[in-house]
Amino acid sequence: MYVTATEVKNNFGKYLDYCKRENVVITKNGKKKAVLLHYPAHDGFEAGEPI
Repeated sequence: MYVTATEVKNNFGKYLDYCKRENVVITKNGKKKAVLLHYPAHDGFEAGEPI
């Protein structure tokens, strides 16, 4: 899914839900700038995560 940075800014929670199903590519001025990915839930801490 491709979406503008303004749309993500105005509806961030909605796109957090969308990225559970597919990657969300964020565009600015018609150019790809970032990807919003789902972070899978887990029970432990990973190396480098703050406690």
